Amino acid sequence: MAITYEEIIDELKACVKDGLAEFSAKLTPNCGLILGVSVKDIRRIAKRLKSDYEAVLNLPHNNILEINLLKGCALGYADCDIDTKCRYLHTLAKEFKNWQETDITACSIKVKLEEKPRLWETALLLTCKNGEFEIRQGIVLILASLVDSFYINKIFEVLNRVTYGAYYVDMAAAWLLSVCYVKFPNLTSDYLFGENKLNAFTYSKALQKIIESYRVNDEDKAFIRSKRKNKS
Repeated sequence: MAITYEEIIDELKACVKDGLAEFSAKLTPNCGLILGVSVKDIRRIAKRLKSDYEAVLNLPHNNILEINLLKGCALGYADCDIDTKCRYLHTLAKEFKNWQETDITACSIKVKLEEKPRLWETALLLTCKNGEFEIRQGIVLILASLVDSFYINKIFEVLNRVTYGAYYVDMAAAWLLSVCYVKFPNLTSDYLFGENKLNAFTYSKALQKIIESYRVNDEDKAFIRSKRKNKS
């Protein structure tokens, strides 16, 4: 018998930590109702339910943050193929309303080398959507799983097609560029300081995130600082 919504809520409520709901609310605008359950506990529950993932993923979308985070984590652990995971990614992305939902979902998806093309296809389609968090979902999927030598130049092409101006899209793109710089500093520098279609905010935030990264050495940080400029 599949687990019920009431059983899931009871299990989540048993994991509530004092003060966590208030803390999360400060970090996550538009998060709805927060019970106050840690991501660690949500992942533990999702892992336990991996064989019952459909019951979790088919729960109706609601206003409880932890339920929506549980769906993303459950998809990561799900005993299903990459095509099924990608179909659910599209469904979840339509529902998500904040950065925690998109980012935790993206970071929960682990793919094998041969599954990367299918995930890339999904991420690419999401970046072409109109919804702020659908686009962010696509960008963060790329960031979490697809920054490699095969996709790096394709990533720059995607970033030139993204519709900027929504805060959580712009910040995701800046974060992605900082990861690209860590792994491919020369190629990313060529993109950042050459012809690109980033808006001024995303460009500035990308440089800031590179400078703040503990994975970038002091010499490279000095170089990035020297290249900072206004982009109109």
